[in-house]
Amino acid sequence: MQDNRQHSGSRIPNGMWILLVIIIIISSAYSIPRALRAYRGSELQQTVQDYRSARSVTRNSQAIYYQAVLYFLAPEENGTLILSGSPAKADHSHGVDGLIQQLLAGPTLEELTEGKISLIPPETMLIGSSISSKAVYLEFSKELQSVSRFGPEGTEFACRQIAATAQSLSFINECIILVDGKEIYYDNGSF
Repeated sequence: MQDNRQHSGSRIPNGMWILLVIIIIISSAYSIPRALRAYRGSELQQTVQDYRSARSVTRNSQAIYYQAVLYFLAPEENGTLILSGSPAKADHSHGVDGLIQQLLAGPTLEELTEGKISLIPPETMLIGSSISSKAVYLEFSKELQSVSRFGPEGTEFACRQIAATAQSLSFINECIILVDGKEIYYDNGSF
């Protein structure tokens, strides 16, 4: 059996609903353009645009940098070479790659006048890098092992420069240097 009783007190007639929807549409059609005109005519629009512009400039100018050290070599009086650091900044967006690129560029004129040199052959290129569990894997072109330039000891000093520079970043403890996919140098931070 169906219940044919109607709840006349709790039901709004369909005509009233339609009238309510029409009133909402008309008031919206009238008030929204008025609000937009008022917004455009006020200084609020310019204030919002100025805020957005300032915020994007601030965001772009606040690049995150890591404090790091570029390690070059300096000759001692007895003829031995020691690692000698120069402060550097590593851009967060370029990470360890950017720092190593700075090292590959060699010492600046000021660093050269301080007696700092690099035994990394100038044609050496960083192929790629990855970081896993505080260990960085750095793959270089075969020029890093250029025996004709400085011999095997030169390659070891070049690798020491690279490892010390990478480990100057607080989140790197170990450095593994690869050439042609083969490990040629490992440093666990005890240089």
